[in-house]
Amino acid sequence: GVSRDSITYYNAIMAFSDPNNALALLHMAFEDSDAFNVVSLIGASPSRLRGRAASGIIFVANAALSIAASSGDMSAVSEILALLHESDVDINTESIKYVIQALGNIGDCEAILALLICLRGQSFANDILKERYSVDILESIPKNSTPVIEEEIYSTAITACLRHDELGMADQILLSMKKNGLTLNQRSLKGIISEYCRMAMSSSKEEFKIARAAKRLDSGVSLYGIVEPCYITSRARAKAALAMLKAVEVPSPGLLSPVAKACCAAGLWQEARSILRRMHRAAIRELRQDSTTGMIQGKFLSELPRLHRSLMKFCAKGGNITPALNFADDIQFLASRIRQHAKLFRGLSKNEELESGWITLSSRLLMDTPTPENAPETDFSD
Repeated sequence: GVSRDSITYYNAIMAFSDPNNALALLHMAFEDSDAFNVVSLIGASPSRLRGRAASGIIFVANAALSIAASSGDMSAVSEILALLHESDVDINTESIKYVIQALGNIGDCEAILALLICLRGQSFANDILKERYSVDILESIPKNSTPVIEEEIYSTAITACLRHDELGMADQILLSMKKNGLTLNQRSLKGIISEYCRMAMSSSKEEFKIARAAKRLDSGVSLYGIVEPCYITSRARAKAALAMLKAVEVPSPGLLSPVAKACCAAGLWQEARSILRRMHRAAIRELRQDSTTGMIQGKFLSELPRLHRSLMKFCAKGGNITPALNFADDIQFLASRIRQHAKLFRGLSKNEELESGWITLSSRLLMDTPTPENAPETDFSD
């Protein structure tokens, strides 16, 4: 059969969604004295296992913690930490991240802040966690290892706070990072930007609700019956996402797209158009790179049709005609460039299926609107 080691147990635990099942299998791992006892797990046969799997039982325990964290089961988290402590196994950075995620999933951002303070060796913060969830962090981490100040831990805490719109706590954690000379890595930065975008769009919905309520009370507050929200909170959060975007080295279309949507949701039309044009230029570069094969695939080309629809919906929602016309102009120009590229390739190839693909892509970018033969060309020089 399959040999029992840390990888086997890890994969088996990760197949569960119920923390109780994951916990039961973790107990089996600890009790597996023949093929998989604690001593062998800690030693972990370095010649056979590599990476995190070589760390042994903590690798398996972290799998169980991840299952508990995803459902916010603090009882399971407490039991796993207690089991590790009884076996004299110290938790690591990954373990702490899962505890933070578990606290985030139940919305207890105060406990997250207490955990970070606890990692500095403060017993009063540890007492808070023991009282609320029977979680003893100080007894779980290696002795004399405090303070534990790592970028991954703080980034996870910031993201968890932002998911519950706890900007004040997120700012406190970010300020603490700066004081300790920590900077966000690229992965953490992208996650935080995504959260700011989500909050901006969520705030925009609330601002529209307030504007509609004001219109019902007094029809004279809106011009021509158009709902005009006061972009305050949404704009602040969209601007925060924009500012952080500048620090991302190579933003993907999956990151640029939500930032553009957040800008539109907050009424930052020019900023949204700037991002859209940036993505259009990247899409044109994708076309040029595939000019030898005639391929019409690309990350930006795939993302743009969905983004185009979203931007136009935001314009329609608030009756913003000028931004809608500007977006339409840019979309039409990109579609015309795709058609021009298709004509150029047609001179080199007689592949009818590929030609049909070019037309389909162009129509998708235009949201199924046919492209005129002489589409006006937008200046992309900026």
